[in-house]
Amino acid sequence: MEEVFRDVIESPLRDNANQALVDCVMDAMRHGVVTYPGLKKSLWGLVKNHTRRPGIRGTALQILLRDSLGDSDRNENFLTLLDELNRGGIEDRDDNLLGILLTDLYPTVLSVNQVLDYLHLPKNDRLIGSYHYFWSHELVKKTSKEMIAELLDQLCDRKELKEFLHHSYRFLDLLGELLVDGLRYWGDDISGSRLYDWLGIGLDKYGSSVLRAVDEAKPGVTVQQWIAERPDRYKAILQEGAKRYGSGKNEKVSTHSIYARLFYAGAPAGIGHWYLDQAAEYKTGDIAEDYFTQAVITLWSDRVPSDLTLDDIYIWLQEHPQFGEILEGMLVEKDIGRRIERAIKKDERRRIDQKNKSEWITQLVKYKEEIRQGTAPPAIFHDLAFAYRGYMVEATGDTPHERLESVLPGRRDLYEAVLEGLVNTKNRDDLPSVEETIAAVAVGKTYYIGYAVLAGLDEICAHNPDDLSLVTTRQYKHALAFYFTAATGDKTDWVEKLVKSNPSLVSEVFIQYAVACLKAKKDHVSGIYQLAHDELWKGVAVRSAIPLLEKYPVRGKTVQINSLDYLLKAALRYDHERLSVLVDKKLQFSSMDVMQRSRWLATGLLLSPDNYEEITFEFMGNSSARISAIAGFLTTRHEQWQPDDELPETTIGMLIQKLGSCFKPCKFSRSGRVTHEMDAADLVSGFINNLSGRGNAEATRELERLLGLPELKQWSDALRGALYHQCKLARDASFLPPNIFQVKKTLNNAEPANSADLMAVALSHLSDIARQIRDGSTNDFKLYWNTDSHDKPMSPKVEEACRNALLSDLRQRLAPLKIDAIKEGYYADDKRADIRVSYNGV
Repeated sequence: MEEVFRDVIESPLRDNANQALVDCVMDAMRHGVVTYPGLKKSLWGLVKNHTRRPGIRGTALQILLRDSLGDSDRNENFLTLLDELNRGGIEDRDDNLLGILLTDLYPTVLSVNQVLDYLHLPKNDRLIGSYHYFWSHELVKKTSKEMIAELLDQLCDRKELKEFLHHSYRFLDLLGELLVDGLRYWGDDISGSRLYDWLGIGLDKYGSSVLRAVDEAKPGVTVQQWIAERPDRYKAILQEGAKRYGSGKNEKVSTHSIYARLFYAGAPAGIGHWYLDQAAEYKTGDIAEDYFTQAVITLWSDRVPSDLTLDDIYIWLQEHPQFGEILEGMLVEKDIGRRIERAIKKDERRRIDQKNKSEWITQLVKYKEEIRQGTAPPAIFHDLAFAYRGYMVEATGDTPHERLESVLPGRRDLYEAVLEGLVNTKNRDDLPSVEETIAAVAVGKTYYIGYAVLAGLDEICAHNPDDLSLVTTRQYKHALAFYFTAATGDKTDWVEKLVKSNPSLVSEVFIQYAVACLKAKKDHVSGIYQLAHDELWKGVAVRSAIPLLEKYPVRGKTVQINSLDYLLKAALRYDHERLSVLVDKKLQFSSMDVMQRSRWLATGLLLSPDNYEEITFEFMGNSSARISAIAGFLTTRHEQWQPDDELPETTIGMLIQKLGSCFKPCKFSRSGRVTHEMDAADLVSGFINNLSGRGNAEATRELERLLGLPELKQWSDALRGALYHQCKLARDASFLPPNIFQVKKTLNNAEPANSADLMAVALSHLSDIARQIRDGSTNDFKLYWNTDSHDKPMSPKVEEACRNALLSDLRQRLAPLKIDAIKEGYYADDKRADIRVSYNGV
C-alpha cells in the first residue's frame, strides 16, 4: 500500500474529491497498526504544503511525531519546524500545527524558558483548536510543581507577554490557574519580594485585577482566598509594596497597585492597630499617610473587622500629631456646601412630586362621581388608563389592579370608582366615530379617551371572559378602532375572542384602518402581521387580505413593502383563486415600482409557475437588486409555509440559477445578526435540497444542467451532493422488488433475471472453478502449466491456452442455465474481454 499512499499524498490535484481522499489516507495511516517509513518525506511535504487542508496537515504531523520516536534527529527536526511555523516561514492559518507540536514537545524537548517564546495572539480568535487547547489546558497540566515557579518568574520578567495576556480573554484562565498553583505549591516558602511580583501577574497596567475564578475543584479556589487565609502574607504584601514605593526600582509603584495585589481578600484581625504601627514607623510621607488612612477606614468599613475605636485613634494622635489634619479631613466633609445643595434640590423635587400627586388625587376626588359614571374629562381617564395598563412610571405592580392601588394608596373609594368608570367609558356620548378615530392616524394623533375604553373592555373580559354580549356591536367597533390606532402591541384577550367569534366585525374595522395607514404612507400597520402568521386570525385574513391588496397603491415607500409581503402571504395561505386574478390585474400597471413588482411576480410564480416562470426570469435578468428583491419575498425563515413544495423542477432550477449567481453559500462562522444574504443563501440551499429529494428524471436533468453553469461554480459542491442523493432516490424509486416466482428462480440458481444477476452468477462459478483448480484432488491446475515427461509443472502456458481451459470448465457450468460463454468480446474504445458471457442478448 505504500506506493498507493504515496501516489495519493503527492498528487498535484487540490479539488474537494482529492482532498477528501488524502484525508482518508491520513486517517488510515494514523489509526492503522502498520507504519510506512518510506513515506516520511511525503508526509513532511504534506505538513509544509499550505494548499492542503489544515486537518490533513495536522494528521500528517501527528503521524510523523508518532513514527519518529527513537530517531536521533527527531528533536532537531521538529524544533526547526516549530521555529519556522512561529515566524511565519511555513503557513499555519489557525496555529493548528503549532499547537500539535507544543503539546508533543513540552516539557520534554521544549523547556519552560523556551515555551513562552511561542505564545502569541491566536490567528483565529473564534477557533478553539489545538493551539488554544495547549495554552488553556495542556500547559498547566504538563507543568510540574518545580516548573510552575520557573514559569511564573518568566512571566514576571517578560512584561510584554503579561500585557498581551491581559488583553486576551481566552488566556485569562491560564494566568489564574498558574498563579493559584504557584501559591499553593510555593507561596508559603518564597520571599515577600517574589510573592509580590507573582501577584502582579494578575493585575493590568492600571493595577486592576484581570483574574477570573478558576477551577473550583482545586484547593485554594482563588488567589483572594489564599491571601485571606494567611494574615502574615497579607501584611508582607503591603510591606513589600511600601518598600518599593518611590524607590525608582523596576516600575512605578502606586498605593492602588499595592492594595490591588490583595485581590480584595478579607483583612486579618487586628489590622487596624497594625496600620497604626506601620504609620508610626514611617512617620511622614505618602506611605505613612496611607497606612493611617487605612486604619481610620476600619472604623466604618464592613469588609474589615474593626479592632479600633475613635478614642483609640485620638489617644494615638497624642504621640503622632502630624496625622491630626488627615483625621479631621476624613471626619468632616470638605465640600459640605455642595452636598447640602444636592440635598435641597432632591427634597424640592420630592415636595413637587408630592404636591402634584396630592393635586391629582384632589382632582380625582372632585370628579369621583363623574369618574364612576364614565363621564369625567378624557384627560383624567387617560392618566388612569395609563396606570391601569402599566404605561405610567409611578404605577407599580404585576396586575392592573395592583398598579391602580399603587397610585391611589389608601383611597379604596377612588379605586372602586375608577374600575367602575373605566367600564362605563364605552357608554359615553362624546366618543369619536370609527371614521374620526381612524382619520386621526393620518395626522399622527390619538384620542385621550381611547386608552380608557380599552382598559374598560379589559376589565369586562377579566370578570366575564366568556360573555361577549355585555358590549354592543357599535361599542366593539369603537374599541377596535382605538385598539388598532393605539398600536401598543399588547396581547388583549377580548380582541382575540372577538377575532375568533366575529371575524367579520374585526375585518370591517381593520380594513378601514389599514387603508387609511397605507394612504398616509405609514411605516407600520398594526395587526397586518397577524394576517399572515397567526392562525387565530384566519377568518380576518380571509376577509381582509384581498380587499386590502386591491386597494394597495402601486407606488409607495420602500419601508411599506413589509405590509405588502404580509398581505400577499396571507392571501397565499387562504385565497389562491382571487389572488391569481388580482396578480394578473396588478401586473398590468406599468407605473408599479420595481420592489413591489418583484412581490407580485414572485406571488404569480408560486401560484402559476408555468405562466410566470419566463416573465420572472426576464425580470430578474442580471440585476442583483431585482434578484435580491425576489429572494427577499421568497425567504422562508420564520414563515409557516414553504413556497417550493409544489413548484415544478424547471421553476426551482430557474430560481437556483438566478439566486445562486447572486448569493454565495454562507457559513455561520460567528454569532451575530442574521443578514439578508444569509437568508437568501439558505433559500438557495433549500431549493437544491428540494430537487435532491425528488426521485424523478426531471430533477436529475435540472441538477445536471445547474452543475454545468459557470455562474454557479460556488454552489458546485452542494449541487454535486444533491445530484448524487437524487440519483440514488431515482434508482430506489424505479426499483421493483422481485415477485415470488423470481425469488424462487434465483434461489434455485436458475436463469439470471438481469445483467447484475448475470454478473453474480458468472463470478460465483468462476470462484468455484478457482477453488477447484487450487484445492481440488484432480490437479486441475496442471491444465494451465507445461509439464515434463514426468508430469511435473515446468512453466505457465500461454494466455490463450489458459483461457481456453477456463472457458471449457465455465461453459459446462453455464450451459444448463442457457448462458452463452464465448472467447474474445470486443467493446467500445478498443476494449477487449477474453471471455464474453451473455444471456438473451444481455
